[in-house]
Amino acid sequence: MIHKAFKILSSMAQNQENNTINALSKQTGIPKSTVHRILAILAEEEIVTLWPGRGYVLTPKLLSLGFKGLGQKDLLDVAIPIMRDISEQTKETVSINVICGTERICVYRIEGKYPISNNIKIGNRGPLLKGAVGKVIAAKLSRSELMNIIEKYLDKGEITNEEVPELLRGMEKVKECGYAVSVEERMPGCASVAVPIFDISGQPLAALSISTILDRIQLGELDSYLNILRMAVEQISYQMGNPQY
Repeated sequence: MIHKAFKILSSMAQNQENNTINALSKQTGIPKSTVHRILAILAEEEIVTLWPGRGYVLTPKLLSLGFKGLGQKDLLDVAIPIMRDISEQTKETVSINVICGTERICVYRIEGKYPISNNIKIGNRGPLLKGAVGKVIAAKLSRSELMNIIEKYLDKGEITNEEVPELLRGMEKVKECGYAVSVEERMPGCASVAVPIFDISGQPLAALSISTILDRIQLGELDSYLNILRMAVEQISYQMGNPQY
């Protein structure tokens, strides 16, 4: 039963658009009655929840358990009040993403007073090799971990061999400066700046970012937003018991 539950959870994580009982049964090969029974247990434990039109979706509870397993406070418990302060101060959209295999996943997001249409929503996944959030996490991985991710992207045809040298140079630059900026890389007219958050072992855990429109970045807000994010990460790390702070 545990094996089947993890198989269902893995399927849900990979396909977020249609996670009905029928769809999950087809994706996993598990009988519908068993899928229904497992989802009922997971919903009771608040690991999944039912969304109209989409079926079942994952909640942040598993992420919370993972953080506690590392011996530190829940990232979201610490980060959300700080994110609210940032959004109130800047009027911008603030989000936090965590690494998930070869991707990053948005686990919380606060919409600013300057809304950005079609922006990333909670639960959305994205690449680690594109966008400020993905790159700031990937740049802090070990060389072997980064190359492993690049190989997987090459296998999928998402990047070419000719792009790899420039990609590695860009990652090295992000690693040196400690932040990443994305300008119209994922959405026209939009820009974002992101900084990494580390776990208690010093490994990249998440990225905190501010998303805005291109005009405000060009008008000189970048340095101000970067300073705000850096101070926020220090607060988050300190409250989570990171010995670096």
